Amino acid sequence: MCVNRMRDMASNLSNGGAPDFPNITPFLVTIQSKFMLSDYNNKWFAAAGRACENPTRTSLVSFPLVTNGCRTSNPYSDSLVCDDSARLQYPNSTLTPSGDWIDFDRRYQHAPDMGNLILNVLCSTIPGAASIHNPTLGDSLYTNLLEFLNGL
Repeated sequence: MCVNRMRDMASNLSNGGAPDFPNITPFLVTIQSKFMLSDYNNKWFAAAGRACENPTRTSLVSFPLVTNGCRTSNPYSDSLVCDDSARLQYPNSTLTPSGDWIDFDRRYQHAPDMGNLILNVLCSTIPGAASIHNPTLGDSLYTNLLEFLNGL
């Protein structure tokens, strides 16, 4: 199941140097077309970790290995999800979060406590990075998320 989900989510925003035409998987296109923001009172928060600046990932679920990744103009990620993907800011995206947060301090990673496992495919564990799934009490992600939730 995990391998199938990784394949489904493996879009290529870098798309061989053609940044205006990212290669989005059929799975993600379907999610975009079926996700109805109105079902969620038009409220949706997106957070993008940016601890990693390596734009290239090598797929672990295909043979031969496929290289893809983040756009050259925005190479940042949480070591798994590109900043553009997390906030749906890539060209031709039809969804825009009603609230978002950007890791300008570059301290959030997808799963820093997991080491260089399948979760961190763009960068290995970055010393001192925090997990985007467990915001640090009182920092800007925590505060922004709390404000968003209180506004629901």
